[in-house]
This record gives sequence, structure tokens and C-alpha cells, in this order.
Amino acid sequence: MASANRARGAAAALLSAALVLGTPAVALADPPSPTPSPSVTATPKPDPAVRALAERIVALQRVAETTGETAQKAGEKAHDAKAAADDAQQALEQAQAAADEAAATALVSKTRASAVAAQLARTNMGTLPLDLLLNGRTAQGVLGGLSTTSQLSVQSQLLFDQAQADQAEAERLRGVAEDKATAAKTASDKAAKAYAAAKKEAASAKQDVEAALAEQRALLGASEDPDAVCGDVGSSPVGACLPSDDAASQGGSVGSRVVRFAMSQIGKPYVFGAAGPSSYDCSGLTLTAYAKAGISIGIHSATAQYRKAAAQGDLVPMKDAKPGDLLFYTDGGGDMYHVTIYAGNGLMIEAPYPGSTVRQAPVRTGDLVGSAAHFG
Repeated sequence: MASANRARGAAAALLSAALVLGTPAVALADPPSPTPSPSVTATPKPDPAVRALAERIVALQRVAETTGETAQKAGEKAHDAKAAADDAQQALEQAQAAADEAAATALVSKTRASAVAAQLARTNMGTLPLDLLLNGRTAQGVLGGLSTTSQLSVQSQLLFDQAQADQAEAERLRGVAEDKATAAKTASDKAAKAYAAAKKEAASAKQDVEAALAEQRALLGASEDPDAVCGDVGSSPVGACLPSDDAASQGGSVGSRVVRFAMSQIGKPYVFGAAGPSSYDCSGLTLTAYAKAGISIGIHSATAQYRKAAAQGDLVPMKDAKPGDLLFYTDGGGDMYHVTIYAGNGLMIEAPYPGSTVRQAPVRTGDLVGSAAHFG
């Protein structure tokens, strides 16, 4: 019995240490205080090893949050850079088509001018081009005093000259478009590599947290206990830990439909560039949730969704945010690195970062933009 009491005391000490240290920003609700074992008459002094483990979990969780946020920002930048590269490539293809068309027109005009010149040569009027060259007269200047055949020759020459000029300009524009496309592709590749590196670092940090949590659960020996799960530093929250009076759980408004859909996706993995049905990134979740409610909020980009709301006059002060509204996060400069769905009661639904899953969490105020997007 003494051995069992000591084991229960150690478990209570571990859980108490984790709660005293505080849950990081990712936890969804303050965990309930554990009920002491009837056989324990006084709160035992935390074991140094237990406390050290709890401290290590908190520190690792903070690293995981930081690296996850970094990966999230890098992912949004990669999104935007890829879109810019695609636009530049499309512009290059259009410029190339214009250059090809101009070249074809120049070739036709050259062929026509050559044919007319040959005809003039056969009719003893082949001195016209020489006159244009030696006397410095323009084709337009001699056009009025020439016969119909001669006029045809000058007109052909004019068409050829203009076609050559158009071709040169088209080639110049093609060159400009090619330079822009190359620069955009380079930037996109760089952003993609930065995202891959950040994602790898975030995944490594998450593995460190999971290993420490596994060690904690082994010491607790009671991971099936709801109190232990809710109090487990950095663990995935469960529904029992969340407030139940969600204002968006009833009704048929756009906001309620958005929240209900997003809630149904909780637990699905974060995958960069994904918009369902089995995985999401942050802007993919918001895009699909609103699409399911019959509302278009722009493209697959947190920044683009914010700008669309701003352009449409759909931004509202945070104090007026309703369930279903979008919340945005930025580190300055006008670009958004994260977007979430406000769920009411101070909670939001988000696809947070690589290695995580769609979840419900308290609204974080750090980097939070002062306006929410109220679509529909």
C-alpha cells in the first residue's frame, strides 16, 4: 500500500508541476485542478526530476510554437512567391506569342515587298529602292508622285518597315518578361527552400515535444485520465476541456455554417498548400469553410483573403467579431502569415503549422491584426 501511495503521490506531483509552470499558448483551456488521492493527506513536494521534466516540456513546447510560426510564415511567403512566378510565366508566354506573331507578320511583309520589288525590276522600275537610298527620301515622301505599281512597292516597304519595328518591340517586351519570369522563379525557388527548411525544423521540434510528453505520460501512468490529459503540457486538447456554450453551434447563418464545417475538420493534419478534404493549411481551411457556406473569399492565401476583405469593406473591429469571422496575424509589412476562424467564446479554429492538426484554441493576441474579416 505504501508503494502504491508513493506512486500516486509522484503522479500528483508531476501533474501539479506541469500546471504551476503554465500551459503554452497552444493549449485550448486552463486545465482543471486534479483531485487529490484520498490516501494522500498532504501535497507532496515535487520531485526534482519530475519538475525538471515539466520545465523541459514547457521550453520545448515554446520552441515548437516558435519554429511552427516560422514555418507558417515561410509557407505563406512560398504561396505568394509561387503565385507571382506563375503570373510572370503566364506574362512571358503571352509576350512570346506576341513576338512570334510579330515575326510572322514581318516575314509576310518582307515576302510581299520582295515580290513587288521583283515585279518592278522586271518592268524597269527597279531603281526606286536605289532612289530611296541615294537621295535620302522616305518611302512616304515619294509615294504621291509614283504610279500605282510604284505606290504598291512603297506601301509594301512601309508595311515591312513597320512590321520590323513591331517585331523589335515585341522582342524587347519578350526579353523584359523573360527577365521578370526568371527573377520570379528564382524568388519562388528560394522561398520554397526556406519553407522546406523551416518545416523540417518545426517537425524536429514537435518530435522533441512528443518524446518529452511520452516520458511524462509514462511517469504519470494515467494518460487515460481526462484531468491528466487536459493538464498534460502541450498535449492535444480534447472536447471535454473546451467551453461548450459556443454561440455558433446553432443557426443557419454564414458564420455558423463556417464554424460547424471547421469544427468537423478538427484533427485533420496540416499540409502546406492543402485545402481538404483530408488535410489543410491555414488559408486552405478558411477558403474551403467559406466555400462550403457558399461564399468566395478570394484565393488560397492569407494575405489575399485579408486584402479581399479590405477591398470589399468587410473588415470590422475585433470587438465586433462574430463566430465565423476570420482573424489574421502579421509580423508587419502588410503581409499576413496566418489566418484563423473565430469560433466564439474567445476561441478560434485553425490549421496552425506543419506537424500539427486542425484544432480549436484560445485566440492569441500576439501579432493579431486589429480587424476581423466579416464575409457574408
